[in-house]
Amino acid sequence: MLSKLEIVKLESVIEQEYSRIADNLVMLVVKSLQASPKTATATTNAWRLAKLKQMGRLSSAVEAQIVAESKRSRTVIEKAVDNAIEKANENDMAIFRKAVASGAIPEARLALVGTDSQVFQRYKESILANCRKAMNLTNTKALEISKDAYRNTINSAFIEAKTGAKSIGDAVNDACHELGGTGLHVTYISDRGNVTTYPLDAAIRRDIVTSFNQSIMKMTLAENEMLGNDLVQVSVLGDSRPEHVEFQGKVYSQSGKSKKYPPLSETGIGTVTGIGGINCRHQLFPYYEDLEGSHKNEDASKAEEDRINRSYQITQEQRMRERQIRQAKRMVEVDKAGTDKDRLAKSQALLDKREQEMKDFIRTTGRGRSIDRERI
Repeated sequence: MLSKLEIVKLESVIEQEYSRIADNLVMLVVKSLQASPKTATATTNAWRLAKLKQMGRLSSAVEAQIVAESKRSRTVIEKAVDNAIEKANENDMAIFRKAVASGAIPEARLALVGTDSQVFQRYKESILANCRKAMNLTNTKALEISKDAYRNTINSAFIEAKTGAKSIGDAVNDACHELGGTGLHVTYISDRGNVTTYPLDAAIRRDIVTSFNQSIMKMTLAENEMLGNDLVQVSVLGDSRPEHVEFQGKVYSQSGKSKKYPPLSETGIGTVTGIGGINCRHQLFPYYEDLEGSHKNEDASKAEEDRINRSYQITQEQRMRERQIRQAKRMVEVDKAGTDKDRLAKSQALLDKREQEMKDFIRTTGRGRSIDRERI
């Protein structure tokens, strides 16, 4: 199991790496849109045809960029995931050691689930393999999204110019400005037909961390079963989604055979909307009745829980401000390539405003400023 802050730390590493990649891909797309043929002399139809013909060159450039960037990111993310796996096992082992001290399990059995055990090594290798697979799929997704953004921006500019609303040059500048502001996005459609859109970096973080959390739960359950324990408890989160509140802090039987505790299957574990599903930060940890009152959830006082949640909220606010600064920087860089000096001045003013707001936020909260997270 991992604490919420430990999960957020892993999420932050992944999102930071892919934020940089996503920003660079946006700039590649914009540069390709702004490149020849010269918008001032090209006809609308000729411009659109020429741009679509450049799709192959853009794809090659984007793919090369992704490959170059992902080499560094893969190393950083794998290290963060490896550390998180070790920490999750360490947290579980702390409970197992308490169980040994209480006489609930023989000390000799701890070797079955320690860091040198076959079960831990098997899950560690599996989790890292899943992480690599997710990153490979992400590279493919990033390429397709970049191509879609390029194609959609071309079509948007073409339609506005064709209807006479704008010149092709102005239409291109406007479309690029908008892309610089919004960045690249991933669209998901749920089984119920609900459509949600995430920034590329947030979508990647979501996919990788969800897979990671599900694997960590499976590792905890396997270790628990290996030591002959059938009970697990769901962690408590101050910001739990409403449909998961009823499961928080409750004890469940992973086999479903207990007469005292409900089966773990009641939590919907293993499903998209259940415990451990998409974007769920809940964790499972071994539970022993002999240790009642000394489990992690029960150790935290109200003041400690408030402190953790406040720290989490401040961290999330800082991440939001960092994203806003990167967004403003992208818009400035995009507008520099255009011809509208007034728009460039407004974009620069917005960037200055957001950077000043960040300085005020840092001064008020006493946190350190992460300049690397604000770069594009």
